[in-house]
Amino acid sequence: MLLQIVARLLFPHTAPKGATTLLISILFFGSLNLFAISLAGEYLAKIFEEVKRRPHFIRRSIIERGEIRFATIDQTPTANL
Repeated sequence: MLLQIVARLLFPHTAPKGATTLLISILFFGSLNLFAISLAGEYLAKIFEEVKRRPHFIRRSIIERGEIRFATIDQTPTANL
């Protein structure tokens, strides 16, 4: 590392022309990609959270042993229906 510092001090024009522009443009477009991916991730996370709370189906009534019973919001679904 010390050798690199000394080499830069003695030979400051060893970097190829356009290297700085190329590196800055690569960093800019890379950060733009990461930003776009983070926006898509936030969007998908919000969709996932919203969908997770909804039931798979909504029943208006439940028929059990010939009786029609209207489903209420407080009722939790059971596995043996």
